[in-house]
Amino acid sequence: MTRIALQLQSASQRLALRRWLEARGHEVLSADDPAAELVLGDGPSAIAIPVTEGVEPPRIDFTALDHLLEQQRGADTEYLTISGIDAGPRELVAHSPAMRELEERLNKLAPASLAVLVTGEPGSGKEVIARALHERSDRRNEPFVAVNCAAIPESLCESELFGHEKGSFTDASQRRYGHFERAGAGTLFLDEIGELPLSMQAKLLRALQERSFHRIGGQESIDFPARVISASQDDLQTDPQFRPDLYHRIAGARLHVPPLRDRREDLPELCGIILAADSGNGIRQIEIGVLERIATGSWPGNVRQLENALRQAAIFSGGEILQLDTLETVLSSAGPAQREQFQSALRAWVAHSRAAGASAEELHEELLKRLEQAEKEIREGPDQGQNPKQ
Repeated sequence: MTRIALQLQSASQRLALRRWLEARGHEVLSADDPAAELVLGDGPSAIAIPVTEGVEPPRIDFTALDHLLEQQRGADTEYLTISGIDAGPRELVAHSPAMRELEERLNKLAPASLAVLVTGEPGSGKEVIARALHERSDRRNEPFVAVNCAAIPESLCESELFGHEKGSFTDASQRRYGHFERAGAGTLFLDEIGELPLSMQAKLLRALQERSFHRIGGQESIDFPARVISASQDDLQTDPQFRPDLYHRIAGARLHVPPLRDRREDLPELCGIILAADSGNGIRQIEIGVLERIATGSWPGNVRQLENALRQAAIFSGGEILQLDTLETVLSSAGPAQREQFQSALRAWVAHSRAAGASAEELHEELLKRLEQAEKEIREGPDQGQNPKQ
């Protein structure tokens, strides 16, 4: 067990982290505890709270924090300091009629504990809506745990969601807490829930009905007080591979996120937020015509595609002005053939990694590393004398 002192100014953040840590077996020292003086301070026993990147105000990444604490378990560390910045609720960009209507419905649903299904096209911002529901609810000081169901190999689904006990199977060298348990009394966000296999859907339905679950290999029934928000880009109600009884359990209410083509009035602020989030791009102005060009685009990839295009254009502009010609070059460079080639390569890499036993967290971490390397090569050119990664 690790003894932990918290260095946060916000009382609500301290309370949320204390509950989250104590649920995982850690001892949290109060500020007036004499032992806290032994813990506080920068050093090898201090870690900073990880935050979700590209989000203002920043939000604690509980999944990443849990990973850091798992690493500390093997370091034989008795004392640990957790420090970080405060986080607050975000505002939605809702100038368009479609988004104003969505926000009105969201505000009515936020205080309730009703399960919500968020639908929308890929890249439209379903997780943003889920986080807004959480942040505007009474659970805002509890964890928000996001799970990409499409990224979990079928053989690991039950362990990822419900956890397992030490010795419950061959590689279970220690107890593992699943996403259900990590969510505590907060919010569990099940993204792309339609990708769960039918065998797992039955187990998920039972856990949601009984509001309790068991770790693999465990006998203890663990209460599940968290709110469940699910998301899908498909119509689950007509999907023959999705259980109707589970659909009615997760869709107590529905929120549909409009595509970017129906949010023209939101584009100026969205562009400003995207460019401001990357403080290293140096962009201070955009050329006349950039917003007009963005407003006339179809954006099948929605906000995610817009974000990628603006960030690439900012890199290639090479100054303080985002140039229209540069944006046009970026938009024309990713034609259907290139997109299909990239998607095919990505699917093959994911399939290979899953077959090798990679966890969802490992897949996510490796993909981020590869994207960071690609951006570095765009800025600086590939390393000379070295073969590119395969």
